[in-house]
Amino acid sequence: MENAGYSFSLNISVMKLIGLYPSDTYQHLHKAYAVTLYLIFMLPPTILGLLRFVFAQELTSFDYNDFMMVEKTQLLVNVWLPDFVMKSRVLYYHVYVILILGLVYASFACGTIDPLIGGLAHQATAQLQVLKDNLENLGRHSKQDFLNLENIDENTKSKNIDLAIKNCIRHHQTIINFVYEYQECFSVVVFSQLSESTLTIGLLCFQISKTLELDIYFLIAMNYLSLLFFQIFFYCYYGTLLIEESKTLPTAVYMSRWYEYNIQTKKTLNILMERSKRPMVVTAGKLFDLSLDTFTTVLKRAYSLVAVLGNY
Repeated sequence: MENAGYSFSLNISVMKLIGLYPSDTYQHLHKAYAVTLYLIFMLPPTILGLLRFVFAQELTSFDYNDFMMVEKTQLLVNVWLPDFVMKSRVLYYHVYVILILGLVYASFACGTIDPLIGGLAHQATAQLQVLKDNLENLGRHSKQDFLNLENIDENTKSKNIDLAIKNCIRHHQTIINFVYEYQECFSVVVFSQLSESTLTIGLLCFQISKTLELDIYFLIAMNYLSLLFFQIFFYCYYGTLLIEESKTLPTAVYMSRWYEYNIQTKKTLNILMERSKRPMVVTAGKLFDLSLDTFTTVLKRAYSLVAVLGNY
């Protein structure tokens, strides 16, 4: 838990630095700071990169120069720039610095947001494991509480168990609320990531299939492809863990010593079991479940895209 807390604090610190996490003070200034960073470092490389695709005469394949800076005027990212910018050394270096900062900004943003999304889902999974352990050991925990006490009647023990069950119910509801807020925050983000990754994987696989020799582009493309696969798998894996843990919550109740409890306690546990029969499923854009089945579907769609492009 200490390592997890340190990891989250590190993520949040980096996100505050690049304007992706709200500050406790000066919230209006923080919003202006975040928007300014985004407009300066994210939009120009994206727009100029799209303009390059629009104005390029022949853009049917990539070559070595697209990935290695072998020319004196080669930028880090292939973007479209007016001729006077390329001829002016001052403007050229300004654009060069903006592109560097844009890449650094995007790297830190992806490096903090992606683990945070998976980490929060794993946090909910860990809380479910704690809840399951508490439910399975309700009777044992109660006996330990009264181990050193004498003349404790059954009514007092039953009240203690009822109190423990109510705490478990509150814990369960807190986890449900957390998962709901988690989905509200990241559902659209993950959906856009899955959609973009599916298209990118398909195009990248098609480009790799057209590569006839083992060159630098092939190695870079394979590395990028593996990162895309891992990114999607990262989301879907922790989503699957959350689903599976929530499904086994009724089993944890059944594994407790429910047969030793009174009628009212049994009814309370029965209500909790009925409530927990609905698994906690995180969706991407409320269209796809974050699960390994979705990961398989993404791979199938990417392969279908490669097959369609191969016919042209």
